[in-house]
Amino acid sequence: MGEERGMPQKYCALRERANTDGEPIFVLMKKIQLLCSLILLLGSGSASAQVVLALNLQPGKTYAYSIDLDIQSRKDDQEVTMEIKSAYDIFVSGAKGDTLLLRTTYSRMVMSIVAGEMRISGDSHATIDNDDRSPGAMMNRMMHALSGKSFLLKITREGAVLAVEGVDEMTDAVVADAGLPESEQAAFRTTFSQQFNERSIRESFTQSFNIYPNKSVKVGDSWDRKFVSNANGLSANATYTVKAIKGDLVYLDIVSDLQMNNGSMNGTQKGNMVLEAATGLMRNGEIKQHITGDAEINNTCTITGQLK
Repeated sequence: MGEERGMPQKYCALRERANTDGEPIFVLMKKIQLLCSLILLLGSGSASAQVVLALNLQPGKTYAYSIDLDIQSRKDDQEVTMEIKSAYDIFVSGAKGDTLLLRTTYSRMVMSIVAGEMRISGDSHATIDNDDRSPGAMMNRMMHALSGKSFLLKITREGAVLAVEGVDEMTDAVVADAGLPESEQAAFRTTFSQQFNERSIRESFTQSFNIYPNKSVKVGDSWDRKFVSNANGLSANATYTVKAIKGDLVYLDIVSDLQMNNGSMNGTQKGNMVLEAATGLMRNGEIKQHITGDAEINNTCTITGQLK
């Protein structure tokens, strides 16, 4: 058959070929257009997705967190290296409005210090030598006694620590479990309290948890947090930016300016985090600090979390 009126022969041939396959060419083209439109809609929806990002750990559930801190410092010719590995079981005992009650229990503590010829380390899972009174053995005893001890955190949906309770009771339990004669208990308590006290615990958990905007966010949104350490006078002005939202996971980038209160040192901090949108659980995160001035310090902190 020749050309149909108004239709070139090539188009008629295409249509006839499509008809032999059981589907007209223009129907196939409409399906392709519809598929492309759906892909574009899905793509634009993903890019513009919004989630409410807040600390929303669920009451009655336990979450396992691990925080590893690697500190390397150099001043003049002296180098000091510290490694601190902390593992916690965090049980959400209740929620009152915008405040969560977290029963936090140490499941493992590892600490090591290397400064020149001095090497001291302790591990809560290591065996205790009851007759050894060396600094390393005492730290090992301290870490061992800390395992299984708890304190209570009152924390907001933004992750700000309102109160730390039960530290004195925890300290009493650690001293009692250390198995030392009464004449050595006071010195042991002092050493322990210098490392584990209400202020140090509050600062540690504030830096790890006070990261949530407690509002709806989308890719590209940013917010700021400021941290100040009373222990060493270091302050951080941190900016958190949403880089991606994939399903229930929110990917953040972190950039900070660091400065000592007396102006003797300053530096930068960069990192990333992956959070669950539904609970605020930090799946993983890594932060690196570089500080220069009176000394040079490089810190790396990694955090992981999971439902237990």
